[in-house]
Amino acid sequence: MNALFVIAAALSFTLGGYFMKYADGFSRLTPSMLVLVLFCLGATLQTFAMRQQEMTSIYLIVLGVEAISAFTLGTLLLGETLTWQKLVGGVVVCIGVVILRQ
Repeated sequence: MNALFVIAAALSFTLGGYFMKYADGFSRLTPSMLVLVLFCLGATLQTFAMRQQEMTSIYLIVLGVEAISAFTLGTLLLGETLTWQKLVGGVVVCIGVVILRQ
């Protein structure tokens, strides 16, 4: 698996989600365009990551890395609350990504 493509795809999707917060239902041009560009970039990078790997494992690993990235970004940049449930959920996702990577 090409880890660089996987990480870059997940980060692109995460940043796209970040700009969704500011797109206001696609009513604001710049954040809306960033959402579209970042999601297209993420899909393209994920496509490269899947070239010679199984779809099931790569797709789930990208989703897992994206979930962890979104968790971190939401907590650090958006000031979202960190609860023990979110922390445990993040740990479970991390364990799942490690298991899928094997």
